[in-house]
Amino acid sequence: MAFYVEDGDKDANNAKSIIKFGGMDKVGLQDDSKQPEGTKKLRIFRTKYKSSWDLSLLSLKVAGQEIASDFTLAIEPQLPFIYLPPAIFSMFVQNVNEKTKGLYKDPVCSLENNACKFPVTCDKVTSEVYMSFKIDDSTGQSYTFSLSAKNMRIPDDDIGLKGDDCYIPVFNHNYAREGETIILGNIIMKKFYVVYDMSPLESGNNYI
Repeated sequence: MAFYVEDGDKDANNAKSIIKFGGMDKVGLQDDSKQPEGTKKLRIFRTKYKSSWDLSLLSLKVAGQEIASDFTLAIEPQLPFIYLPPAIFSMFVQNVNEKTKGLYKDPVCSLENNACKFPVTCDKVTSEVYMSFKIDDSTGQSYTFSLSAKNMRIPDDDIGLKGDDCYIPVFNHNYAREGETIILGNIIMKKFYVVYDMSPLESGNNYI
């Protein structure tokens, strides 16, 4: 199964998002360069276990500062945003509040409210809060991907609120089974093409 999502027209007739069952979407992988028949190279990683799509996370950084290492990373398309275990979310809050200290009357992040928001619309946010994720697998390869500061801003109506605030799409989660897992929702799929491949199951773990 392969899929990706795009921001755009909310009219279903004009939707650009694609879900493809039965293999990778070679059209979706076509390079945007001057070589129309070229394809972008996929980075394929073994999952940690045969029974899940969990990946090995070497490092999680916020604005260049590491807040977590040696964790499990799960990409969950049914969830919209990024979800951190309580201890890591607390470090995230501390990091963001330090980076944005003095910019606004109140701290940007609140543990009590389980949220980080700028008291202005997203187009007026000037602080650079971004995240990078370094993953690896049993073959020894590693790869770092990032969400830019622009990708880390969502208007409050995206989370069902009304106002003129801009939220950082990172929240605390308290799922017992996911206690040591950092969860990436479909926000990551607005930037990256993701393939779930179970075909190598007989010779090893799944791929993602």
